[in-house]
Parts: sequence; structure tokens; C-alpha cells
Amino acid sequence: MRIDVKFYIDLRPKERINIKIKREKTNYKALFCFALALALLINLPMLYAYEAHIINVTATICHKSEARTMGYWKNHLEVAEPYFPIWLGDLEVLNSNQATVVFANANSKDMAVMLRAQLLAMKLNIKHFGIGDYWVESYGMNLYGLTALADDLLTEPYGSRQEMEDVKDALVGISEMELLRVCLDKGLLPQVRVLEPNGGEEWEIGSQQIIRWTAINPGGLDSDLIIDIWYCNDSGNNCYYPIEQDTDNDGEYLWDIPNNMGFETNSFNSKIKIIAIDSVNILRMGYDMSDENFSFKPEPEPELEPGLLESVLGTETESNNEAFTEPELPVEIITEITTESSEETFNIVP
Repeated sequence: MRIDVKFYIDLRPKERINIKIKREKTNYKALFCFALALALLINLPMLYAYEAHIINVTATICHKSEARTMGYWKNHLEVAEPYFPIWLGDLEVLNSNQATVVFANANSKDMAVMLRAQLLAMKLNIKHFGIGDYWVESYGMNLYGLTALADDLLTEPYGSRQEMEDVKDALVGISEMELLRVCLDKGLLPQVRVLEPNGGEEWEIGSQQIIRWTAINPGGLDSDLIIDIWYCNDSGNNCYYPIEQDTDNDGEYLWDIPNNMGFETNSFNSKIKIIAIDSVNILRMGYDMSDENFSFKPEPEPELEPGLLESVLGTETESNNEAFTEPELPVEIITEITTESSEETFNIVP
């Protein structure tokens, strides 16, 4: 059975319908700026925090330090002895014997007496450990400010019992922390400058040379600074030869350069390091070192006076000649010969 299938293809052109779609060109630059502005707006608090952190890091320097309780100081008054006298409000504690009385009354019902004992312990902590810059968050001040507040409460007209108790509790809490993180304002650190030797000098071993410096104490008196002077070799990398320690901040020191310094004086890469420490707060410390290297030269050989050598040699020659010169003295030899028959005596005189 045969089936015929026919396909018809219409090749006539159809009417074209043109649909125009209007395309807008995307402004990617404007979109990017908008996204960036939005991101900055969202992260603005974080940026402020970061900026504050950077400022804080560059403006302060932090140390780990310690504190001790009133009980410690009560049992270790030999450690506290160098720090007296100490004022506690209107009461001056002159020595360890008076401090014993203050600590013994710490459990009194009188709040002023109790505060006085804790204040004494804290002032010893400040002097011994240098924690006066420790920040007390609850009072919005450092320990210097808190102890000053306690002094005011213990001075006429005295503070209220509640005020005294609050400050006492704050002092107790800090003393019991033992380990503290103390951050110092860099602007309060001693500013030190080595003036001489500052590079290029050639100092003679065995001579006397003057070391000069300046040291300023922005956080206190310049006279409160104690100075340590160190000799460094290897361009300042090794500073373990103390020249002088705990000297006054008078700006200069006369150094008798020893001729037995060993390998230190053989270095042409020498420097001087000056360290200034605030005696009121030992954590406040600054230092400086010679800008460039200085060196040493050997001690010169002693010179003999003109003619001294010839004189010495001539004396020695005469002395030697005299040692071998025969004495011009007469020698008398007496010989006695005795026989049975007769005795004869001979006197021989050369």
C-alpha cells in the first residue's frame, strides 16, 4: 500500500513586527562609589575604635607591676624603711616603729584609722613598685589621685564615714590584685639626651673624660631623677659595663677610663647609654645613647727626659768597672817558719 505525503512550504514574506527595547547603559562608577560610601557608613564605629586604639598605643606605654597587701607591709617593715617619712592626711609617719602602730589599729571601729592603715600600705606600694599611674576605673583617676583623695578625707574638715569607707575598699581591692598592668603617658617619661661622647671622639685609655647629658622630668622635678651610666660596645648592642649607677642628675660625670677594661676598650664601635629613672615613680624611665660610635686609643709610652738614658748607662758602666778594679792597698804577708834549731821570720811586702 502506497501513501503519498506532501509538504507545503510558504515562502512568502511575512510582515515583520519590530519591537524596540530601549537599553540604558549601566553607570558602574556611580554604583561603586555608592557601595563604598555604604560600607564606610556601616563600619564607621569600627574605624573610630581602631583610630582610638592607634592613638592609645602611641601615647602610652604599659608595664606589668605588682602590689602587696597591708599584711605584707606589716610583716616586712624592713623593706619599707627607706620610704619614710610618709604623710597620711594630717599624720606624718616618720619610721617603721610608727608604721607598726598604724597597722596595729587597722581593725579599729574608727573608719579614719582603718583608712589610714590602708593608705599607708598603698603609698608603700606606689613607692616600691611604681604603680602610681595605675588607672582606677571606678573613680576615673590613677592611684596618685586616689591617694590624694584619701589624704583630703583624713585632713580637717574630715570626710564622711561613707566616703572614707568607699576609698578604703578601693585601696584594699587594688592591694589584693597583686599583679597590675600599669600604663604610663609617654609625655610624662623622662627625656634624656647624651651630649658627649656623641660620636667621633677618640678617648685615651687611662685618661679622665667628662660624660655630659641632659635629663628632663616632665612628670616631676628634674632633681628627682637618678642617673645610670653604661658603657656599650658593638655599636650599642651590648651594654653590660656599668660606669656609674644612682648618681645625681647634674649633667656630667668625670670618668677615669681604666686601662684594664679588657675587650671593651679594644672596640672602635663604642657608645655611652644614659638611663634616667624617676625616684618618685620607678616605672617612669627614659634613656638615650650616643648617636654615633666613638673609640679609644692606647695610653702613650712614657718618655725619658733628655740625657737621662745616657746618664743612667754611664753610671752603670762606672759601677761595673769599679767592681773589677783591684784595691790599691798594701798587703803584708807574715810567714813564720819554725825548726828545731832556729826560728826565722820573713816579712814580705809587695
